Amino acid sequence: MLKKSPPINVCYVLACDTPNEHTAMAYLSVRFFKTVHPDWPVHCLMAPETLRVLSKAKHPLLDAVDAAVEIDVPFSDSLAWRNRWVRTKLRELLPADFLYLDNDTLCVRPMDELANCLGDADWDIGLVRDWHARSSKESRKVLANAHWDEIRDWGWGMHPLGYFNSGVAWVRDTPEVHDLYEAWFKNWSLSSATGTIRDQPAFNQALAESNCRIKVLDYRFNGMLQKGPEWARRAYIIHYFKSMSANAGSTIIDTLLAKVLRGETLDPSEVKTILEDPDRWFAPGSDTVSFSLRSLARTIKGRLFG
Repeated sequence: MLKKSPPINVCYVLACDTPNEHTAMAYLSVRFFKTVHPDWPVHCLMAPETLRVLSKAKHPLLDAVDAAVEIDVPFSDSLAWRNRWVRTKLRELLPADFLYLDNDTLCVRPMDELANCLGDADWDIGLVRDWHARSSKESRKVLANAHWDEIRDWGWGMHPLGYFNSGVAWVRDTPEVHDLYEAWFKNWSLSSATGTIRDQPAFNQALAESNCRIKVLDYRFNGMLQKGPEWARRAYIIHYFKSMSANAGSTIIDTLLAKVLRGETLDPSEVKTILEDPDRWFAPGSDTVSFSLRSLARTIKGRLFG
């Protein structure tokens, strides 16, 4: 029997000037996470203006998280820039070890297996290779297809172990990780000054420069749905890449987001009910989606309740 892990701090970052799809995504992610791990404290870091917007709207996200943490963020017209500014400075803003999650993720299976390893002294940061590359060599192909122009223009590269996705990260509180985040912020500041808001190339260059001991995680800890339905079958965390999703309005995720955008809320019992009924993972037009929601529903149901 798997030993239950002690609670781990969980971290999200949000920037908004009005309740929108990103706040709905964050709320949905937190609701799913707290259904699976109700004892793990969830923190959402945001600028004071974001907190004021959510407070004025009485947004349910503020009740769903354990703490909404105000961070003084330099002003920018770009919400993405404000989000990345906080994200690249997380290690200095939060104490102890933490799990970082992008807002377009859903925790669908208890993660005690990995959390129990946090006490091990042989790694500093746990990551999944981008697009589930199985090796460093395959990572180079991913890099060439994804961010090569940006990497080449800056003379950047990747860690010998691969090119990693930064949307899910198990982050230790070690000197090496503090140095990593300092380098990430520096690299991202340079690239963002030229108009490139994306921070993953800067992150991977920081990894290449660092002395961090990377724990290369199984794809199940960052199951990227755009790779296909098989990546959801055994996932602990599903990463649905909302910015890349086609057929808006055709999946249950879109349906749930629309519900939140209408001002409705979800409670843990409702989340469980949704997961227990595979048919509810379909919405009109779902036959056009790029992955099998029925397979996804069976996976989540089995992992949570089977």
